[in-house]
Amino acid sequence: MNKTKEPLTKKEKIKKKVKSISLIVSILVVMLFILALIYYSKLDIAVSTGINKYGVIAIFLITIFLESFPQLLSPQAILISIIASDFNISLAVLSVSIGSIIGSIIGFYIGKKYMFEIVDYLITEKKKKKMIKHVDTYGTYFLFLSAITPLPYFPMFFGALSMRWKKFVFFGMAPRIISFFIFGYLGYIF
Repeated sequence: MNKTKEPLTKKEKIKKKVKSISLIVSILVVMLFILALIYYSKLDIAVSTGINKYGVIAIFLITIFLESFPQLLSPQAILISIIASDFNISLAVLSVSIGSIIGSIIGFYIGKKYMFEIVDYLITEKKKKKMIKHVDTYGTYFLFLSAITPLPYFPMFFGALSMRWKKFVFFGMAPRIISFFIFGYLGYIF
């Protein structure tokens, strides 16, 4: 009954660190969201000032980052902030769309090149198997649904699955861009 713990491998140590960092970032995002709800009027002024000061370039760079590496936050959250700030919605949607294209390309090719080496650090084995099962079951429809929803979109995963580039563009990137236009302009109208 005397069990000794085996030391963690290098991969397990890195995975543990990534999980810890992901948990901390997730907690911070939830806390920021709660604070944003509480201090909405002050935040609205701050967001408006930040967006007007850094504008299109900041929106573009943040979107590239969010699309390259899966986050809890999606570019739709950026569009919500922009809609609330009276920023030019056409510039915002265009910036998010171009940033999404570049971020998706980066993520897809990182997945293609390193296969599941990086993906394994970002998601658990259980989630990976579940996603593979969804892709096997639903095929490109799974990619399409993940592209049009505001949930985290994971181009790196589809690259790691060796999905063909044309399928990824047609069922992933194109619907994602269309959803930004619809989401942005409908959010602006309402």
